[in-house]
Amino acid sequence: MTIKGFDLDRAGHRAVLAGAIYAIGGKSVGGLWLRARPGPVRDAYMSRLRALLPDLVDVTPAMDDTALFGGLDVTASLAAGKKVLQKGRVAGAQTLALAGADRTPPALAARLALCHDREAASYLLIDEGQDGEAPPACLWARTGLTIGLEGLRPNDLAPWPTAKTIARARTRLAETTFSAGKETDLVEIGAAFSVSDARLCVFAHGVARAAAALGGRAEVSERDLDSAALLSLAPRGLLPQIEPEKQPEVEKPPAELSQKADTGEGRSEELSDRVVSAVTVALPEEAFLGGDLAHAAPSGSGAGAKRRSSQRGRPLPSRPGRPGSGRRLDPVATLRAAAPWQRLRAPSLGGQSVTLRPSDLSVKRHEARSERLVIFAVDASGSQAMARMAEAKGAVEFLLAEAYRRRDRVALLAFRGEGAEILLPPTGALVRARKALANLPGGGGTPLAAGLDAAATLALQAARGGATPFVVLLTDGRANVALDGSHDRAAAAQDADNIAKRLATERVGALVVDTGRRPEPQLGRLAGHLGGTYLALPQADAARVADAVSRAADLSHKL
Repeated sequence: MTIKGFDLDRAGHRAVLAGAIYAIGGKSVGGLWLRARPGPVRDAYMSRLRALLPDLVDVTPAMDDTALFGGLDVTASLAAGKKVLQKGRVAGAQTLALAGADRTPPALAARLALCHDREAASYLLIDEGQDGEAPPACLWARTGLTIGLEGLRPNDLAPWPTAKTIARARTRLAETTFSAGKETDLVEIGAAFSVSDARLCVFAHGVARAAAALGGRAEVSERDLDSAALLSLAPRGLLPQIEPEKQPEVEKPPAELSQKADTGEGRSEELSDRVVSAVTVALPEEAFLGGDLAHAAPSGSGAGAKRRSSQRGRPLPSRPGRPGSGRRLDPVATLRAAAPWQRLRAPSLGGQSVTLRPSDLSVKRHEARSERLVIFAVDASGSQAMARMAEAKGAVEFLLAEAYRRRDRVALLAFRGEGAEILLPPTGALVRARKALANLPGGGGTPLAAGLDAAATLALQAARGGATPFVVLLTDGRANVALDGSHDRAAAAQDADNIAKRLATERVGALVVDTGRRPEPQLGRLAGHLGGTYLALPQADAARVADAVSRAADLSHKL
């Protein structure tokens, strides 16, 4: 497809057309979601886009609330002797560029979305995420354009329209209209891509009008619907399933045919099929994000537990309190609290210009997310090898990939024979973990207590280092080797229960995966002693096990 010098079969041309439409449409297209890692192509793209949007205001998730949304100007308040408010970067801005949108905390994303609705501002979301990470849903749901620059070079970008061309298109936009039936066609196209958010169809409406204005047309044409489908509807929908061609009916009542022709239903279906076919050819399969967004993780950051700190991490609003014991004074917050009361307070004896009271003091707060360590304790005994060793390895490999996606560190240990062996110390290297798993031997007794003891040692070491440990135990539960090396099933089970209770007292999260051919009741009791979750592998595939790990780990961090 070719539209006014843009070859829409080429990703670089689609990206430039989306930027031009965003510069023309502004709030009517909602915003632009730009998926691109830092590099020359993103720098070149943003440089040309900023030239078309001189009022673009940059914000980041690391900015505090005062910088973003405004608040008390302490210096001006002290000088004037009354409360003076300063304006935040978000207030009054029409176009905002949010760098690191995939790292935006949910609470901040909700406030930015509220500003989008109240201030009628548009957002340029710069998403640096990888492996399925995405900005919070409340932000990307308010953007009508989606573009990715992965795999492109600066030379792949199409020539940009001039600022004069964009200005003329903005002038024409108010007079650009939809001809009869075109709005219905747009909804039909959205339905073909399984778009469920009506707000996206509204934004696609603005994209089509902006494309028409760029092309100098007073009415939206089919080419403009192509642009809306490529840049707005298809990237946020699902890849349509091609159904077998139906044989035409031999007989059709003339009245029905005439009614269909009068309502334009046949033309609408034909246009929708043509656009869907063209878009499916132009876009690669990975460009359809609808399925990924439906199962996207709620956060793109590390999955460790949140920790309050007075020293480092993301700044949080200060709270009243006195410094000391590791807490640091927040001078700005202290002066902000004291400024409104200066006229009512008697001058200090030392002639100081500011009179402070103990109730004015505020201390700094930060929130840091600790690193998470997932410890895989795998049963490599003879009974396990006879049961489901291959399935257990497959589940662990899937879990390793999920841990890498969440930026977790992993450790791998195996227990068999008389004891346990650490095959892989805590690491973030997925390739090393896979190699260690592939070379995992099998055979011998089942020293379940020794495996739990080794996992507990790793977990407590990680906790002392500030990480959040989580243990995933994969075993068939047939423990027959006690900690002292004796082959006593009763003693082996008792030793395993004792270590599990010790782990529970240390508040270490755990998941017990029963890999036997039949569920083992003893493992359910062991999971209870651990204070963790029990899952039987015969009723769960690798994806369900990974989902259980994620949910159980997140729950344990909230306790």
